[in-house]
Amino acid sequence: MTTLLLSIGIFVGLLFYELTGLAPGGIIVPGYIALYVSQPLRILSTILTSLIALALGRLLLRFIIAYGRRRFGLFLLLGIAVKILLDHLFFGVGGVALGIQSIGIIIPGIIANEMERQGVWLTLLSLAIVSAFLYIIFLFLPQGIGL
Repeated sequence: MTTLLLSIGIFVGLLFYELTGLAPGGIIVPGYIALYVSQPLRILSTILTSLIALALGRLLLRFIIAYGRRRFGLFLLLGIAVKILLDHLFFGVGGVALGIQSIGIIIPGIIANEMERQGVWLTLLSLAIVSAFLYIIFLFLPQGIGL
């Protein structure tokens, strides 16, 4: 089911981008968010992680020159570092103590990169729209297909 939903998510995200010109937080992100709709604290911690990575990235970009792949790599690495730090400092070891942690290891960095590129609010709005649409699709899919 996960593979099918993520595949549909890529298609819907690309279609949304073509229709609106807004990227929904990255090509794979809306599918992952839709998978975790039942865990809102996990989604919030992912967004918090992304915002911290974005702030650190903007600070670093004042001192270094990074465009294209280097900029994307910078935000991915910052997202990973912030995720690991938050998981251990605030969310307990691996998120076990409080039962929350961010989604995936690269998802926060991908979101932070899109936030830097098109703005925080447009990214969050487009991410919410596409993820909600994918969740509705997920509700109507038969539970036995696609693994």
